[in-house]
Amino acid sequence: MHPFRNLPIGRKLTLITVLISGVALLVACVAFAIYEQSVFRRTMARDYRIMADMFDDNVAAGLAFNDEAAMARVLMTLSADGRILAAGVYSKTGALAAHFQRADLKADFAFPKAQDTSQTFRSDRLETFKNIPLAGEDIGIVYLATDLDELHALVWRYVIVVVALLVGCSLVALLLATRLQTIISGPIVELAKTAALVATGRNYSVRAVKQGDDEVGRLVDGFNSMLGQIEARDADLQAAHSTLEKRVEARTSELRSAKEAAEVANKAKSVFLANMSHELRTPLNAILGFSNLMHADAAASADQRRTLDIINRSGENLLSLINSVLDMAKIESGRTNIQSTPFDVRAMMRDIANLMRQRAETKGLQLGLDLPADLPVTVQADESKLRQVVLNLVGNAIKFTAQGGVTLRLRARPADRSERLWLTVEVEDTGEGIAAEDQQRIFEPFVQVGPGSEQKGTGLGLTLTRQFVQLMGGVIRVESAPGQGSKFHVELPVGRAETAALASVAGRETGVARLAPGQAEYRILIVEDNVENWMLLRQLLEQAGFLVRVAGNGADSIEVFQSWRPHFIWMDWRMPVMDGLEATRCIRSLAGGREVKIAAFSASVFKGERDQVLASGADDFVSKPIQFESIYDCLARHLGVRFISEVVGLPAAAEPDEPLRPEALAALPPELRGELADSLVSLDATRIGATIRRVTKLDPALGGALAHHADRLEYTAILKALKTGTSHP
Repeated sequence: MHPFRNLPIGRKLTLITVLISGVALLVACVAFAIYEQSVFRRTMARDYRIMADMFDDNVAAGLAFNDEAAMARVLMTLSADGRILAAGVYSKTGALAAHFQRADLKADFAFPKAQDTSQTFRSDRLETFKNIPLAGEDIGIVYLATDLDELHALVWRYVIVVVALLVGCSLVALLLATRLQTIISGPIVELAKTAALVATGRNYSVRAVKQGDDEVGRLVDGFNSMLGQIEARDADLQAAHSTLEKRVEARTSELRSAKEAAEVANKAKSVFLANMSHELRTPLNAILGFSNLMHADAAASADQRRTLDIINRSGENLLSLINSVLDMAKIESGRTNIQSTPFDVRAMMRDIANLMRQRAETKGLQLGLDLPADLPVTVQADESKLRQVVLNLVGNAIKFTAQGGVTLRLRARPADRSERLWLTVEVEDTGEGIAAEDQQRIFEPFVQVGPGSEQKGTGLGLTLTRQFVQLMGGVIRVESAPGQGSKFHVELPVGRAETAALASVAGRETGVARLAPGQAEYRILIVEDNVENWMLLRQLLEQAGFLVRVAGNGADSIEVFQSWRPHFIWMDWRMPVMDGLEATRCIRSLAGGREVKIAAFSASVFKGERDQVLASGADDFVSKPIQFESIYDCLARHLGVRFISEVVGLPAAAEPDEPLRPEALAALPPELRGELADSLVSLDATRIGATIRRVTKLDPALGGALAHHADRLEYTAILKALKTGTSHP
């Protein structure tokens, strides 16, 4: 079928015409031949039925008297008819009484069994049976077998005639179709040629010639109309093309200018953030460093160390706030990552509660902390981001609550894997609440809703909170209604951590270290323009047992290096005259510059600058504010020195002489038990302390146990013990 589809349309029309004509003629001839054959068979059957009727009269007497000779003579008369193959006479019992067969018939011809009057066409003969009546009774049967040669000859004549007619008519139809198909195919062929001419030459001014008003004529009209439209559009395109290059050039120039402006703005933003990071974190380095040194001083009293702890925590909180602003920029550029470390989650929550309690009390609010006794102490997560999340939520709750209080809760539940936990942080307040339509908007940047929206703030707190939670793999949601307060839920996956891991991390947080005896003497050069910073670092290193010199900028460091040959250089990255990058490259190019170890320290938090530092030839990078343990770890890695820790801190919180016993609480006077319960529910620290002092007068051991739990804000544990003691007297 596929080759026929590819034929020219004229040939297709010719072949279809000839085929239709031939099929029609063939059907007519076959129908006529079948009709003629049917007529011939009926005529032949009628003739031999008549012959059988005449024959049975002649053999009736011979059959009645069983005269075989007479019957044989009658049968022999049938030999005159060349179409008779065989004839026979059957007795009444069906036995063959007499028979005749043509000479050319095979000797083994078998006469069929006698049958009643009937006629049957076989493949090669016509068989006729006829009952022989006599005196109203059938006395036998006549049988005639006639060949069909005449019928076969008639069929062959019809076949020859049909073939001749088919050939002749097909030739005539072919001749006529060849001549007449051009009436239909001619316009179509011309249209195809025109279309090919337009396609190859792209000359849309060419038009097809219309030869009639039939469907092909309408097709030509449509084709010419399409060419006209294309020609008009082509002219428009040619006209537009003449000015397109100018427009493209102008647009490209605009985009280039916009791109350059965006790059300049982005670079300015990065420079601004880097400078702000450096300018803000550098003084914090001195504040945190000197407070740690003073804390480690053995002459410092317990009260002084507590004050220093407050200074240190406040400085760390300020540092955390600065980092949040920088994190916003890092999140926008996709450069924020998770730094998972083990930490005491209960201590972190207490620190946050202590830090925020003064703000709450200033507004006349109560700040409660709910820490269940079965809460794990140490977890593995990003402490800085989790701390910022909780600080933001508690700070917002205090900010938007006019009366009542704020409650901070922490819960833990097992995760799918045994080494993981789900931490749930809840911050609930009694503020004005948040309308349903605003509960998603509050997480958008620079958005504040409700009556408290007139208060000062950037509107970035909840945005950063949600981004931090998502970075840590958690979810945050809010439940609130106007006039019913708000409750923020944060669920975070964290790892389980051993308390020993926490101790190894925190062991040198506020302590100093000294070089172990029996080691070589090492010279260390500090290159730093900020006086407070190099004084802090020099004091720390000299106390550890190193020889220390200071250079105020990169140019001075080159001179000191050449004259003093230090083993290790602490290189600040941003300095006047010559920065750390150029100074490092110059030192590396000098004799012995390849052997000295150089560690850069900077207030930058951007990974790009860290990569630049290491690529310039520095061996290590330490972020400001500098932590003592990071200094010691860096020196140990590059110089192979060993330190002896001298951790000096606050005395460990006194453990109670005995645990908090429900039966001891049950022994208290009912009025005192009620006062203790009411003060715990009110979350009023002053009232709780006064009530515990009353208990201490009656039972010093119980008072100590209560004070131990109250100092850790474990009010829930005290309430549970009260309830247990009351229910089990």
